[in-house]
Amino acid sequence: MKNLISVIIPVYNSEDYISVCLHSVTEQTYPHLEILVIDDGSEDNTPTLCRQIAEGDKRIKIYRQTNQGVSAARNRGIDLAEGEFLVFLDSDDMLHPRFLEKALERAVQTGADMVSGRLVKIPSEDMRTESGNCFRQFWTEPWTDIPADRILSQFHEKEELDLYTAACKLIKKALIGTLRFEEQILLGEDTLFMYQLVRKRFSLTFTGAPWYLYRMRT
Repeated sequence: MKNLISVIIPVYNSEDYISVCLHSVTEQTYPHLEILVIDDGSEDNTPTLCRQIAEGDKRIKIYRQTNQGVSAARNRGIDLAEGEFLVFLDSDDMLHPRFLEKALERAVQTGADMVSGRLVKIPSEDMRTESGNCFRQFWTEPWTDIPADRILSQFHEKEELDLYTAACKLIKKALIGTLRFEEQILLGEDTLFMYQLVRKRFSLTFTGAPWYLYRMRT
């Protein structure tokens, strides 16, 4: 299907958060999705919750593996993805309901290889109330196109671009190609992945609108 988006969600013992996370994807205004849940050997109620939600939405595909870490789970998601575009979402975070619709619209308009929004960090206990406050700001920010020859320098200079993380981005699968997350690294694996990705020559368009809520857990 043209313009299919694959949302990759690695999960591990996420029973307290996975329902909210998944519903933030199933309730997207853009419907042409496949939602790849990669269960990295959960030992709690996560698999049951995922199956219950999947029963009501055939776009959700659940894959279970022995515990290998988040990078291995993301890599399996990349390998399985059939979409033209990929989105990475952690199992305790949330997406704005119009993220995928507006990101794809911008990608089609500009031909950009990557469309990025802003990641907002919110304490876990404030997630429910603050999500509404953040999402009301969604359409107040302009778009900025970053030329291909400036993207690598922006990695270090423009913190607001959030290029250190794979979150809050719509990425063409063709841009990723054979690149994968380094499975031997336990911290900063997505920063390394993004650094390797931005070394490629590609087009990026960015908005400061909050697309992705990152749950800060103590």
